[in-house]
Amino acid sequence: MRQVLSATLLAVGLIGFATTQTLPHVPAALLQPIVAITNHDAAAPVAEVQPERDGAITRLVIASIGLDTPVRPAPLVDHNGVSTWDVPKFVAGHAEGSAGAGDRGNAILLGHVTSLTLGNVFEQLHAVSPGDPVEVYSPDARYVYRVADVTDVARTDLEVLDPTPNATLTLITCSGAWLPTVWDYSQRLVVRAELIH
Repeated sequence: MRQVLSATLLAVGLIGFATTQTLPHVPAALLQPIVAITNHDAAAPVAEVQPERDGAITRLVIASIGLDTPVRPAPLVDHNGVSTWDVPKFVAGHAEGSAGAGDRGNAILLGHVTSLTLGNVFEQLHAVSPGDPVEVYSPDARYVYRVADVTDVARTDLEVLDPTPNATLTLITCSGAWLPTVWDYSQRLVVRAELIH
């Protein structure tokens, strides 16, 4: 199931995308455990309920740049009539509607590059190189991704938000020149990594 997301990630120190995007979304009601209903009088076997895997990303480690940070949810909020992700201060944020840890699709993590009031969790992200391992933790598992690409894109380039067919991790922060007329940076630094185990 998909949810249409109109994402304008306005700066206040981070992201500034503006468009309509389709991101995977599973309603909370579908995430509840399914319990088999049995007729105990008929001696039917009782189905065992499997614990649900929690794909929330809770920690990010990139040893090559000395980054080890908690990851908090980055919920969708309304900002002046436009849906945007509310990036948490001083830690990375897991974009609501993006894939979970180890899941097929595009797991998007957002972080501020430099701000006295919002933090600088992704300040050294530019130093990541292709081939570097990236560890992502969920409440019940650890996943290792390998950096495939590090690039700067225009702040209006939305392809980095597109769903992916494989388990992909996309880290995004601001880069380029500060544009005071739009209160935003001119570019985004995007690190794309692929799941290896």
